[in-house]
Amino acid sequence: MARQGLIKHKEVARIYERESQKYTAFAARMSDLCRYIWAGSLATFFSLLLAAEKTRAFEFYAANKSLLLVIVILSSAALLLDYVQSIAGFRTAGSVANWVEGGPPYRQADYQALADSGWFRLNVWCFVLKNICAIAAAILLGIAVWTFVKG
Repeated sequence: MARQGLIKHKEVARIYERESQKYTAFAARMSDLCRYIWAGSLATFFSLLLAAEKTRAFEFYAANKSLLLVIVILSSAALLLDYVQSIAGFRTAGSVANWVEGGPPYRQADYQALADSGWFRLNVWCFVLKNICAIAAAILLGIAVWTFVKG
């Protein structure tokens, strides 16, 4: 009974390797995409803001001023959430690394406590929210362009 709830070192190493590789690859891709959407939305907004009157760009800006502002806010929120996620991910990864480096015995309850930590949950929530903001900003920009071109 004393060994119940223990995880073998080999299994912990496998979990650690798998999760650290996935985290690095996916976090980098998602962060890049959020930054591209943020930078693109901001560049679009300010280029339209500076457009000369009586141009199609100024007409687009004038017709979608409020929507463009919402897009910039959503894009900026995505960037801030990406940054906070990086901090939370760093803290989570450090906790898992310390747990693994601490050596056996590896208890399922200890691993679960790491997965239930505030840093882990913050990491997950920031990931979800930043992607919602980035996707919403991209969709709204698409809608603005579509309605302007069709209108």
